[in-house]
Amino acid sequence: MDREIFANNDMEITESAKNPSTFDSSSFCCQNNVILYNSDLFQQNKVDICVLCQKCHGALSKGSIPKFSAANNMWLGDIPAELQGLTIPEQKLISLYRHNSCIIKLHSTFHSTTTAQTALKGNCITFVQNVPNIVNSLSLTLDDLCDALKVIFIGARPPVRIHLKKVLTVRKKKIIQALHWLKKNNVLYRNVNINFENIAQLPEDDVPECIMSTLEQSWI
Repeated sequence: MDREIFANNDMEITESAKNPSTFDSSSFCCQNNVILYNSDLFQQNKVDICVLCQKCHGALSKGSIPKFSAANNMWLGDIPAELQGLTIPEQKLISLYRHNSCIIKLHSTFHSTTTAQTALKGNCITFVQNVPNIVNSLSLTLDDLCDALKVIFIGARPPVRIHLKKVLTVRKKKIIQALHWLKKNNVLYRNVNINFENIAQLPEDDVPECIMSTLEQSWI
């Protein structure tokens, strides 16, 4: 994304930005009624400088609050390390609700026979389901995961397992760390038990066999 460098001298924002819930986060500070992200602040000639994307810069130049900004209560701050980089299967395994099913369509970005399958891209389609009762233990079983997740590969040759890992891998240690963090910091997870029996069935760092065995291939 293109970015702009913005000097924070006399910029003013509307009254609604003065008291957002964002002030509870150490990720932000407020200067001249402007909420700023600490990690993107630096000083140049004793002037505070921040980095902005073009959309935010455009909104601020017009005296408006950027649509997806912290000042508009649309950003809560940094994602904790325990929840960063979760793959789609990992997110499904630790979700309290199975509110949708997910179809992942993948295809190779290369057509040469010498480079085929070295990179993949695609899109994810979700379908709303009836929300069942909240779960009382996590992670889900691999059978439950594959009931809600389907992978379709479009191409002449099926993908190599290693090339699917970036999108579909499940890491046992990552699941445990995420659940411990959620139980400690998210009130909705307080009464959820960590099911180590289910977690023991997860791979250390690999695409679950149930996903590989149900992967479909299309030549269209």
